[in-house]
Amino acid sequence: MLFKMAQAVTHVLIPIILVSLYRTYLAKPKFSRWYVLFAGVAGLLPDLDYPLSYIFPEYFFHGMFHLMYVALLFWFAALIFRKFNYPRKYYLTAIILAFGFTMHLSLDCIAGGYEFFYPFSVLNYCPNIIPSNIWPGLDAVLLVLWLAHEYFEHKIKAFF
Repeated sequence: MLFKMAQAVTHVLIPIILVSLYRTYLAKPKFSRWYVLFAGVAGLLPDLDYPLSYIFPEYFFHGMFHLMYVALLFWFAALIFRKFNYPRKYYLTAIILAFGFTMHLSLDCIAGGYEFFYPFSVLNYCPNIIPSNIWPGLDAVLLVLWLAHEYFEHKIKAFF
């Protein structure tokens, strides 16, 4: 498989920032700040195969969780939970997992991508929009902008 990806910090920051902004300005009713943190964790989940490939090299390889099918599974679970009126926490958990996973795949795609439809196709459909040497600086800029936003909105203490 082809490996081109964004930095791990970016995979955490982007979902946290987007879910936090959604929670602050659009969500009705509001949901817990824990879901914002969970979005960051969910954004890193596809890379769980990386440490597992070192521990269990015969069972895991990096890139095996970077498949569109896994993201679609989470979106489908969210749809089912919503349609059949499961408790809100099930729907929110599934939607946050789906969103974080999808953001991870999207970021990897703009970094050059993977074969998202492996093993059925080894084609890479992703352009290399952001070169790999830009990601570390982008992480710093995103973090500073988000912290500034939280400071000026007087909500930074709400995370502690």
